[in-house]
Amino acid sequence: MSPCIHVLGPLAVDHVVYVEKLPGADDKAFVNRRERRAGGTPLAFARSVARWGADVRIHSLVGDDGDGDFILTTLGNDGIETSAIERFQGSATIANMVILDGRGERAILIEPMDENQLLSIGKTLSPAQGDGVATNLFHPDAVSEALCSARAAGAMTLVELELPELKRFGMGPLQATLANADITCTNRQVLSDVVGVRGSFVEAADRFADQFASAGDLCITLGAAGAVIYGSEGLYRIDAPQVTPVDTTGAGDTFGAAFLYARLGGASLEQAGKCAVAAASLFVAGKSTAWCDVDAMASAL
Repeated sequence: MSPCIHVLGPLAVDHVVYVEKLPGADDKAFVNRRERRAGGTPLAFARSVARWGADVRIHSLVGDDGDGDFILTTLGNDGIETSAIERFQGSATIANMVILDGRGERAILIEPMDENQLLSIGKTLSPAQGDGVATNLFHPDAVSEALCSARAAGAMTLVELELPELKRFGMGPLQATLANADITCTNRQVLSDVVGVRGSFVEAADRFADQFASAGDLCITLGAAGAVIYGSEGLYRIDAPQVTPVDTTGAGDTFGAAFLYARLGGASLEQAGKCAVAAASLFVAGKSTAWCDVDAMASAL
């Protein structure tokens, strides 16, 4: 039986507005067009691994409203299992605002989910040995519990760290969370905020791993500059190919999905890093992220 990849975290409906240029402080911009999308960290991750033929299941919750119906229908159309998504009675589905400019850069306004609702995510998680479990740091207690039970079952675990969650919950619970992560994915913004970037990103990644005693793989995404991959197999700086960005929303999730998918398939640390950089680059450029295309680009890095 092929492994299942379980993805945990809040789902939301994204209201996307397209502008020519992101407005600055006290600035204005015309909206060129707008659209509604199913969104949230688990969705981009799950879509990627589903596209690569993996069995994927999202563990989350949505409100008992039209936006919740919209998200579940979208996921079903994408071939993603939704039985572990709870309908929260008497509650509206959270909504985010995404402002996207002509260069593919964006600003995101995130509506926080109630902590009691966050704590319920992952309660029904029951992975098998060889499965993958991926999550962002949506709530330290819920995430730590989910990752601990997943590793006890023999699943490979991945956690994504981003600033909004770190600012909300603080640095205190981070040590316990990362102790149960086989793979930690974060970005240069978090790296700079947590340990500072004095010297190179490679040196900063080394300080991050040392500070949090991370024994697993550590991936630092650097946007157009590629990524730093750090683990027991070595330390690698992987440059990204030059692409014209179309939409960067979900690029980090695509990176993490490709890294986990490759590692579950037996790829080395370096090869998984190259696949992750390739998948994120193709995604940002709006090109095919079929695994054959990912593998071809990774081979050229």
